[in-house]
Amino acid sequence: MKKGIWKKIVLLSMALILITGLVFVSYFSVCYKSQSDPAISAQVSLAEEKDHIALIPEAYETALIFYSGAKVEESAYIPLFEICAKEGVLCLIARTPFHFPLFDIGAASSLKAAHPEVKHWYLAGHSLGGVCASLYLKDHPQEAEGLILLASYADADLSDTDLRVLDIYGDLDGVMNREKHDEHLKDLPSDYETFLIKGGNHCQFGDYGLQKGDNEATISSEEQKQITARAILSFIRE
Repeated sequence: MKKGIWKKIVLLSMALILITGLVFVSYFSVCYKSQSDPAISAQVSLAEEKDHIALIPEAYETALIFYSGAKVEESAYIPLFEICAKEGVLCLIARTPFHFPLFDIGAASSLKAAHPEVKHWYLAGHSLGGVCASLYLKDHPQEAEGLILLASYADADLSDTDLRVLDIYGDLDGVMNREKHDEHLKDLPSDYETFLIKGGNHCQFGDYGLQKGDNEATISSEEQKQITARAILSFIRE
């Protein structure tokens, strides 16, 4: 093969790599930004670390590790989990590369290791974050007592585990693939619990504005978070 042809092949390959890189950066550099500046109550301490956000109660024995939705700034979930922290649950919101939890499914391992004082662990996730939490628990079923799915589903077979599972979603959700959600219910332990939020949508679990494809909720963002937090706390306390 002539030297000129090889040169063209190399240049074409480099161009394809460059284009792929630009597409990757363009896609992942845009995310849903947090729209809230929550005032943290006196009962809760807020710690913003490189790999997580911690909402720390004055006293706790139970902790929840949370994986955010795809391309959602993690701080958008502070208002929801501050409610849980005020009731004595240590809430750790994992920060993942490009706000994309698939890039760090194992984030829960280091967060758990940093808190040996915790007696009871739960994992939770919103949308893609719930999928990632389920994938983590498939390989580490003893690492938590339960899984909490917010507008999500388990993309791993957990049906033979001892995990407790709470499935929460809004009846006006326009983003969650309902067909996939229902299909994957078979992958949950048979005693899973479902909690339907009437008037709730996909994006109001966080504070990041209306997500593309979602429906307008008929309840306020604050009300959806209060309902969600009460459901989570009730589930954990059972």
